[in-house]
Amino acid sequence: MGDSDRIFNEILALEKERNKALKEMEGILGFDISFSDEMVMRNARDTFAKAYDKELKEKLKKWMK
Repeated sequence: MGDSDRIFNEILALEKERNKALKEMEGILGFDISFSDEMVMRNARDTFAKAYDKELKEKLKKWMK
């Protein structure tokens, strides 16, 4: 598994943990504020894409110097 896969899986695990915490809040609030599985995956993809884009831009900037 490459670095990209590892990083994405770490981000996905964080999103799942965040969603679990949101589900636990339902008992306190009285209504569900958690995300669907599809939204958890979308959030992880978006976060990964932003991080990957930033890293790629930084590498290109160094390479262009």
